[in-house]
Amino acid sequence: MRKFLLLAGIFTVLACNTAKAERYYEEDGYYYREQPRYTRSVEYASDREYQKPQPRYERVRRSEVREVREPQYHKKEYVQYEEPNKIRPYIGLDIATSKVEFAEDYLKDYLEDGHNSLSLSVGAKFNENFGVEAFIQQSSEEEKRDSYYGDSETTSYTAVGLDFIGYIPVNQEVELLASLGLAQYTFNETYEYEYDMGEYIGEKTNMHTMGIRLGVGVQMKLNDNWALRGMARYVKMNDDDIIENLTELSLGLRYMF
Repeated sequence: MRKFLLLAGIFTVLACNTAKAERYYEEDGYYYREQPRYTRSVEYASDREYQKPQPRYERVRRSEVREVREPQYHKKEYVQYEEPNKIRPYIGLDIATSKVEFAEDYLKDYLEDGHNSLSLSVGAKFNENFGVEAFIQQSSEEEKRDSYYGDSETTSYTAVGLDFIGYIPVNQEVELLASLGLAQYTFNETYEYEYDMGEYIGEKTNMHTMGIRLGVGVQMKLNDNWALRGMARYVKMNDDDIIENLTELSLGLRYMF
């Protein structure tokens, strides 16, 4: 009996040493299997149903996630649009060069036909297509002297009038202009001649006439308040015994309130 029990114990110990403990557990995508005598081998779970599921989204830092979720907008400059019926008063200053066309050719011999001028204007733009402008203009004094006799003629003119202006927008910055107006012109002439040896006498005459003004031009907005304007005008004189017409090129600034 003792021999039988001794043999059974030895057989049991040998059986336990040769048997394998088939216990598995998962860690970090790998499956570990324990083996007898505290040894274990590692096997990668290649089977599809045992693979660790892959995340649907790429892992990023919190700051990166915020940059993705918040759209980045580029800085834009917005153009301020004018209200269709908003009245905008303005003031302006223009410099101009003009050429006078005389009724008789002989007047060119002793009267200067070219002048520079400066004008101040006050106006209002009632909407994007229509405005009105009042102005006062003063030209320079131009002298023409007879080299033989020493006589001289000095001429200048002033004008006060009103122009109706039509605007045709091309884009947000550029507008085409057309104008129709009426003005009172005063042409000043000073005739100076030698009365006696070294003594000169001057005679002044003034001529008043109405002029019908036709103009075309372009205006460029520099910003919401300032604009640059260029105009070409033709003025037909009503009393054309001496002066028939006047042509003018001007360049100026407008300040819109």
